[in-house]
Amino acid sequence: MKMMETADKAVFGRSVGGVVISQWLLLTILMISLYMGLGKRRNELKKTQGDTTRAVLKFYTAEYLGRIMLMTLTLGLAFYSLWTALVVVNGDIMIWTVPLVIAIMMKYELDLAGDSYGDPVDVVSHDKAIIVMVLVYIAVVMGSLYLIK
Repeated sequence: MKMMETADKAVFGRSVGGVVISQWLLLTILMISLYMGLGKRRNELKKTQGDTTRAVLKFYTAEYLGRIMLMTLTLGLAFYSLWTALVVVNGDIMIWTVPLVIAIMMKYELDLAGDSYGDPVDVVSHDKAIIVMVLVYIAVVMGSLYLIK
């Protein structure tokens, strides 16, 4: 369960650093991680075309995984929007990262629809547009936290 490992790392980082992490942020991390994991499974199912490499794939269809991916992505974006609007100190600036995060996720979904096995690391590292958008996101977050007061 990679999704739970990601959420566990966030909780562990919170306890080590003594920082309070919002429940909205934890839900965001969980949903986006689940979305990426389901995308990898869906693309693996499509690539193998019935010749399953793992027994668990026989319990899924690509259509089912696509619908669940849509649900988790929608929830992840809603939770992220709530986190930026309700929790973040500079929420008035951070709320403007929501369209950027939506654009990143749209590009990620477009890459998944292509000729990919869906591994998030491979998808992100081979797409220059996603890398640029993530760098812009990091710059906006750092600017809102450290430069704008």
